[in-house]
Amino acid sequence: MAGSYSCEVSADAPSFHTVVVTAHLDVVEAPSGQPTIHGLKPRYRPGNVINASCTTPGSKPAANLTWFVNGEHVGGEAVRQYREMDSELMEVSISTIKLLATPSLFPSGRLKLKCTASIYSLYWQTTEKSAEMERGRGHLNEIFDNDLNNEDHEYLPSSGEEYNDKGPYKR
Repeated sequence: MAGSYSCEVSADAPSFHTVVVTAHLDVVEAPSGQPTIHGLKPRYRPGNVINASCTTPGSKPAANLTWFVNGEHVGGEAVRQYREMDSELMEVSISTIKLLATPSLFPSGRLKLKCTASIYSLYWQTTEKSAEMERGRGHLNEIFDNDLNNEDHEYLPSSGEEYNDKGPYKR
């Protein structure tokens, strides 16, 4: 519904002077809600792939989606943009982001992922989610070692011993 529109104003008799003004006009129907982020897991290990998508409700024209990680704009090959038509022939914006989980993405152990949707200066909405970096194997080994020292565990045979359903025995 964008295009050139004209307005004509005429004076009454006796002059009937007429003025016509033409201007470009964009008609905008904003999304009915804010963007939503899907697919972000609560925790990631270093080396995992972070895959998330951001979707807006239908609008005309389609909303522009922008990703931010920890407050920094992310674009390029990490981001893909899509448009679909909904049942009311409105344009749904979808954007995906794909990143490799590295410790630098998780300052203080937390990643903040934000998606911003905008249409000109008329509509601007944002949504944010966060994820944590799982502690490394050192932490898991520490827990496992502590558990082995706990007396509630079954006996594990040492070298030269075998184990059957009645317990350990020497060969």
